[in-house]
Amino acid sequence: HEYNAAGQWVSGQYLKQETSPFVEDMNFSYTPSSFNVAKARLQIIVSGAGINAYAANAQWLAVQTNQVSQTNIMPNSTFDAGIGDGWQTDAPTNITADSGGNGSPNDPTNSVKLVANATSANDHLFGPQLAVDPSRTYNLSDWLNIVNRSSGEVAFYIDEYNASGQWISGQYKLGITSTGSRTVDFTYTPSSTSVAKASLQVIVVGNSGIVAYLDDSMWYQN
Repeated sequence: HEYNAAGQWVSGQYLKQETSPFVEDMNFSYTPSSFNVAKARLQIIVSGAGINAYAANAQWLAVQTNQVSQTNIMPNSTFDAGIGDGWQTDAPTNITADSGGNGSPNDPTNSVKLVANATSANDHLFGPQLAVDPSRTYNLSDWLNIVNRSSGEVAFYIDEYNASGQWISGQYKLGITSTGSRTVDFTYTPSSTSVAKASLQVIVVGNSGIVAYLDDSMWYQN
């Protein structure tokens, strides 16, 4: 079981099973599934008929490897500076800085409020352009809470630029259509060696009735 810093369950991983009578040390590895995971615990499940078993000597050991320190390279990731530090929007009436305590449980004070356009036009929140290495993969994580929706989605898209800052390509990553709060995780790998910079784009589909809050926008290099 995986939990965020506030102790709320966020995800889980099925890791191993034993289906025959046997005495053994059950060894397996565990890697948190996202950067939102702050706590975890083991669950042992007994499933099936006629099982009689014993478990003992449970150990949880940290593996030390040549790990690279993970640093969030996204400026103003908790929006304490509002829509600033490189963040921009083409819909300043509908996409606004919010300080009403609607953000993530980690730091709820500040977030960005996303409101769908009343027409069919989409609204956009653009993240800062970040230097990227085409040979690397990046993990992105954003907290999103959709409080109202009649149709459409909040979509996550990556814009790609060359060294001169000219747009050259993009990648649609995923769209969220259900109400409620969650951490949206996905990976990004630059699409060509021409990509020198990239930025996150959050799209709110027009005429969808969507009202949502975005917070904790994280961008890590693997």
